[in-house]
Amino acid sequence: MVSRKKGERGDILFNRVDLLILKIIDTSKKEVSIMWLRDYLKINAISLRTHINRMTDLNFITREKVPKTNRS
Repeated sequence: MVSRKKGERGDILFNRVDLLILKIIDTSKKEVSIMWLRDYLKINAISLRTHINRMTDLNFITREKVPKTNRS
């Protein structure tokens, strides 16, 4: 077994949660908010942010700020 340092990921690009998020975004007719995704998937906000940031860095999704709020 290989020991990983904190924050390191394996060779798997996406996991099941990433694919589920992409599927939800794809089937949605409108934009999806992060708060709605968190409530729908019932996962921790920090965990969801990690998934969203990774997919944004890989250019699979885009993240836009809502004007005059602290939401995206």
